Formats: sequence, C-alpha cells, structure tokens
Amino acid sequence: MLGTAHAATTNGATWSSASAATLNLLGGGSSTIAVTGTTLGSAQTWNLSNTSNYCIPLGTTASSLGYQAQSSLSATFTPGVPNLLLYVAVWRGQSAGATGSTTYSFMSSGNPINPTIVSGLTGIGIPNGSVTGNVLSIGDTNSGFYSGILRFPGTISQLSISSNATGGSQLLTFGVSDASCNTPSTVSAPLGLNLSEHPKIFATEVEVK
Repeated sequence: MLGTAHAATTNGATWSSASAATLNLLGGGSSTIAVTGTTLGSAQTWNLSNTSNYCIPLGTTASSLGYQAQSSLSATFTPGVPNLLLYVAVWRGQSAGATGSTTYSFMSSGNPINPTIVSGLTGIGIPNGSVTGNVLSIGDTNSGFYSGILRFPGTISQLSISSNATGGSQLLTFGVSDASCNTPSTVSAPLGLNLSEHPKIFATEVEVK
C-alpha cells in the first residue's frame, strides 16, 4: 500500500513587542527571542507570501519586527535554533543613506557567520551588489527595496545584524522550516496583528525584478 505524503512544516516567530518574540521549533518546544538595539522598533504584520521573494512563505499577515535600517540589532535565542531562517522585507539599498553600497553584517556569538540566500533579494547581484562571507552588500542605484530569505548554518544562540545605513524603515522576522523551495509547506505563522498600526512607509512593498 502506498504511504501518505506529508507536507513540510514552516513556523514563523510571534512578536509581542520590538524586543520579544517566540518561535515554535520543529519537532516541538519553542525558543524565546530577546532583541536589543533596535531604533524605532515595533511589532508589525507584513505580507511574506510573495513566492518570487519567499519560496518558503509565512503568509499574508505574518508577525514581523519593523525597525530602522541603521539599528545595530542583537537577537538572543533560548534555546538556540538550528538552521535559522531570516525573512527580510523592504530592506534598503542606497535609499538607506549609505555612501556607496549599503552593507548588512552578520555575527553569531562574536564570530562572523555566513548566510546563504534561500530566495528573493533579486537585484543585489553583481554589478549591483554581492554577498561575501558574512556581509550582504546592496549597491543599487535606483533606491530599490529588497525582500527574501537568508539561512544560517548550525545552531544559532545569538545573532547580531549591523549596517552602515543612516535611516529608513524595514522589517524582518525569524523562522524555521523543513521545506525546500520545491516542497509545499504547511505554514504555522502567527496571524492577525493590527495592520492599522503599520507606519505609512510600510504601505506598499516595492518588488525589484
């Protein structure tokens, strides 16, 4: 008798504030996320279902953290999270005020950590930008916005994100999934936060083709 195929599972973080979230782990249990260093941070909802940017989607009103691009953000995960996904939305290139490329650097427990792009972030490739080691560099000349998913190897207990940006609102959230980009997943992302609480800057996502 043929077995029944099971869809993969994808979980997104639930943000209760700009400094606190909870992420359900694969296989049970959860990780508490404590965040410091955000400028003008707030819990938001955002559409993370656009499959051109998010091949492992979280839904149309996924719980997210809105903050300013110039923040030096640090997130602590208790317990640590294996194969952590970082969902980014409307991350800014030169519109964030940097001279030359806008860079986002990633550190884990004091050491550089090199992410891989799972999907999206269209348009950052050479000559517009690059991903080198632990640095995501966006060198656009059209003040574009960039969205997609990054994955970090190993188990992440602490993640720092710093940028040379000088301003501009953007969003992120964290997730876990045993899906691949070609495997349908059952999304277990938190939904239902108040869209009216969004800053006006988040009214429309600019998708770069």
